[in-house]
Amino acid sequence: MRNKVGDNISMVTSGWTFNDIDKKFDRHIIKSVPFYLELHKIALKLSEFFISDKTKILDIGCSTGTLLIDLSKKYPKKNYNLEFLGIDPVQSMIKNAKIKNKDKRIKFSKKSVFDIKSSGFNFITAILTIQFIHPSKRQKAYNIIYKSLNVGGGFFIFEKTRAEYAKNEEINVGVYNDFKRENGFSEKEINQKALSLRGKMECNSPYENTLLLKNAGFKKIFKIFKWFGFEGVLCIK
Repeated sequence: MRNKVGDNISMVTSGWTFNDIDKKFDRHIIKSVPFYLELHKIALKLSEFFISDKTKILDIGCSTGTLLIDLSKKYPKKNYNLEFLGIDPVQSMIKNAKIKNKDKRIKFSKKSVFDIKSSGFNFITAILTIQFIHPSKRQKAYNIIYKSLNVGGGFFIFEKTRAEYAKNEEINVGVYNDFKRENGFSEKEINQKALSLRGKMECNSPYENTLLLKNAGFKKIFKIFKWFGFEGVLCIK
């Protein structure tokens, strides 16, 4: 049985998928993730520290392409020699991104992080992406990202995290659910969304994420954003 999880999106228990929600995605995620638009501003600001004469930027899990399109507007072709690549395993997301895109420097491709073959990227972003990769494969994902970066390049990751202590997790979940209520989600929609994500999204603790990043090779790990259970981290190779 399919149940409403908000914004006319229906899912079954343990059946969350990004397929065919591309037209509703931007509206839904802005209401679902605290400071989502501010995170894009943070990514834009961080990019300034990794721009050189010839720069390659990669967005892993690009969804409808909003972040890369904003980056291309920040760095117009007449002033910058940049290449942008957005990858997402969901075909409908890539299709929507291509429709929205007006800049030929941006390439969108139906791929996952495990399909990355190229290297030489100066700046890589993964916003709410790695948490949907099975825990058994996350170290491999971080290894690929590290190898794909130039020395001195930056990797910005934003994730929903799990607190290490029960009381802290209770606070994180409670405040986050209050946020969703304030944005118009009903109790049933909040509960059904949680049910749909069972087995599809598994959050690490900040310590576990840091350990995976260090094992991949990152030594410079800088926490730059924190809101209860949500964290943004900049890693420099």
